[in-house]
Amino acid sequence: EVLREPRYAEFVRRNVAFGFDAYPYFERKHRGESKWDYPFGQRFIMEELDDYGAMGASVVEVLALEPDERYRRYVQEAADYATARQNRLPDGTFVRAFSRRWTLWADDLYMSVPFLARMANLTGDRRYLDDAARQVIQFHRYLFDERAGLMYHNWYSDVPGPGVAFWGRANGWALLAQVDLLDRLPLDHPQRDTLLALFRRHLAGLERRQGGEGLWHQLLDREDSYLETSASAMITYAFARAVNRGYIERSYATVARRGWEGVRSRIRPDGQIEGICAG
Repeated sequence: EVLREPRYAEFVRRNVAFGFDAYPYFERKHRGESKWDYPFGQRFIMEELDDYGAMGASVVEVLALEPDERYRRYVQEAADYATARQNRLPDGTFVRAFSRRWTLWADDLYMSVPFLARMANLTGDRRYLDDAARQVIQFHRYLFDERAGLMYHNWYSDVPGPGVAFWGRANGWALLAQVDLLDRLPLDHPQRDTLLALFRRHLAGLERRQGGEGLWHQLLDREDSYLETSASAMITYAFARAVNRGYIERSYATVARRGWEGVRSRIRPDGQIEGICAG
């Protein structure tokens, strides 16, 4: 859309089509095995948000390029699972059963909110948007530390309380989810002002943590941890998008420019990217 080059849209279309063409083979070959033991397993089991949420969001985008009935059935199946079967706390906040039961992960804002927002646009059903807004607000309530201006990576139901780490990439995922929702949220949505305030508060905390070379650390509050590229890329995007969309003051553009120079410095001539933590 930005570059108006059809080859990018064609790459996306072919990539998703290949996955859907291949799924039946893997389902027949590995039916009944654990999802971690074979390729494509998460597609069928759909237990946690990262089994289907981010993938569902991408398939909604491809539907606009190619209205394949397989894609439409898949995104509806994923949406039905998210709204009716996905594990939640009593207040409706998404949680995981794996690997520790009823744990809230900041990652899951990205695994849920962009998908829900796109389903709202696809179907015209405002309930998806309302649920997405509720998730952002609730995740901030459980995970955001006012003093640090950052999100903890997780919150444990059995403690109860947050984990110990302000993990960079988790904060990056949360920022992507927030800006993506704001881009799609009607101006008259009753939670828009609240969401904007939470987003700005999060960006302010991250602005204070930008480290050497314009990058952010693997553990955001620990300068003895290394500068991590994938978190820095997501945070940089969020600042740039927020400035361009008018969500924050233009003075924050300097944060985005420094971040971009830092990310660019980590890209090798052969296209490989340095400084990214393993899953």
